[in-house]
Amino acid sequence: SVQHIDFLNIDSYYGAHTFDVIIFCLYLDYLPSCRQRFQSCINAFNLLTCYGLLLIVEPDSNHQGKSHERLQAWKQCLEYLGFIRMKYEKLDHLHLMAFRKIHLHLPLDLDEKFEQMSQLLYIPQDFQNKREKPTPVVTERENITESFQELPFQSD
Repeated sequence: SVQHIDFLNIDSYYGAHTFDVIIFCLYLDYLPSCRQRFQSCINAFNLLTCYGLLLIVEPDSNHQGKSHERLQAWKQCLEYLGFIRMKYEKLDHLHLMAFRKIHLHLPLDLDEKFEQMSQLLYIPQDFQNKREKPTPVVTERENITESFQELPFQSD
């Protein structure tokens, strides 16, 4: 059966090692911090059976090589947790990754390395200057009004 789970707040209803497959479809890239992405992967690890699959679908409209460094960092982070990447495919606007859980328990030094390892699950937006002034949002109505003013038949 398919279940929708909040991977940042795992309910005690779900026991450890109870899922064969977990799919993060357009999920990790939309979390606002590396820590949240890492915690979601830890929670997925705990819920997966040994040899269970973690399938990750992430958006990307760049050519294949541009995201290579970031995807290698993600792979390193997930391998640290106890996954191995089984398959990777780049579509026009998506990265598809399949990881298999190969260890039953998380690394013993996870608490010590949490911050360091979580930083590997970065996305380009993590590095944007947060002090930039937000650009004003122009409403659709204002856009339409301006467009009509530019039409050649306007009378003065």
